[in-house]
Amino acid sequence: MARVQTIEGRDPYAEVEIQSGQRQNYGEDWNSGLFDCFSDISSCLRVACCGCIYGPYLATKLDEHCCVGCCAQLPLRSVFRVKQGIRGSICSDCCSFMWCGGCSVCQLAREMKHRQIIK
Repeated sequence: MARVQTIEGRDPYAEVEIQSGQRQNYGEDWNSGLFDCFSDISSCLRVACCGCIYGPYLATKLDEHCCVGCCAQLPLRSVFRVKQGIRGSICSDCCSFMWCGGCSVCQLAREMKHRQIIK
């Protein structure tokens, strides 16, 4: 179980100590909303038409095995969110993926573009 360490004069979400001793920054929101697909229509079309290829592409850009992009896009979203310090939880990732998986992957792609991980 992770414990939150508050540093005086800073936001309580600024730093979290994970059991392994690794520190992660938390506090940012997603750059775009879950249903902002029209803000980047190219990613939306790639997910809709070529999701079986685009998912593995996103995974490889995050230094994960390409099979993760095919079979485990939910954990891919969660790992990306934690590494990039985006607010949320596994529960919110699961809900967004379960009820709108395509939109969830599109949001991940838009965020990766915003952070210049992909073009």
